[in-house]
Amino acid sequence: MTTATQAVKSETDWTKRPLAELIQWIVNEHHSFLEAALPRLRQKLLDATRLDCGRNTHLLREITQVLITMSTGLHEHLMKEESVLFPYVVSLEKALAHGKPRPYTPFGKMSSPISLMEDEHKDVHSALARMRALSNHLVLHEHWEPALREFLSGLDSLEKDINQHTHLEDNILYPRARDLDGQFK
Repeated sequence: MTTATQAVKSETDWTKRPLAELIQWIVNEHHSFLEAALPRLRQKLLDATRLDCGRNTHLLREITQVLITMSTGLHEHLMKEESVLFPYVVSLEKALAHGKPRPYTPFGKMSSPISLMEDEHKDVHSALARMRALSNHLVLHEHWEPALREFLSGLDSLEKDINQHTHLEDNILYPRARDLDGQFK
């Protein structure tokens, strides 16, 4: 995120903005960040692994597996949000604003898909914690340290963005979407 983008983010009260605007922000800022950051982080981990000389093979293999599993899950998660949940939230908001009935959905109330998204957020946070814990046990050596620092810096950036991202969804978007859904009979 640019400094100007961060300033807009910090000044925006997302509890008062339309949900469609919040969703656009999440997709443009956070989903886009993840789509770019995850492959870069994987490459940084590959670079660190290549320079390790076998001292941390087991730990690096485990970190790699956690990262791959998390990345795959996140990709699927973002697709579900962008193709199903978010468009439905926007359609609910529009229907309510125009006095129209609840739009059709195959999943009924929004509690089920939102609960699934919240559970997937917990899985991502667990994966990040696991990578962090494994990273704390790595044995440093002079030729490897710069590559490891690159990976850890990328992991820090990813973790910060995911924390902001899930805060917006779990604490603002999803509760507001549930409330919106409850306004329909």
